[in-house]
Amino acid sequence: SDLTICRRGNQIMKLDVYTKTICPQCTPVKVYMKRNEIEHEMHNIDEDEDAYNKVKELGFQSAPVLVISDETGIVKTSAGREAALAIMEWHKGGLV
Repeated sequence: SDLTICRRGNQIMKLDVYTKTICPQCTPVKVYMKRNEIEHEMHNIDEDEDAYNKVKELGFQSAPVLVISDETGIVKTSAGREAALAIMEWHKGGLV
């Protein structure tokens, strides 16, 4: 699939968000990202087996899952409430 890329200064970052169809913690994350026009790629683990396997491979069992990566690979991962907080921190210019 095409990469959704964000620029952070001179750094090129990619944000992947893994969600579920019915997920109380996922809805606010989806709304926040859309409202703030944060570039990202959304993956529904209920509908996409590869996305489901990726989340399991990363060791997570709850959604949403945030994966921030750059040219070298994964920089940060977080899940559940921590993922929501990480997205807000990313938006404010924090993290990586």
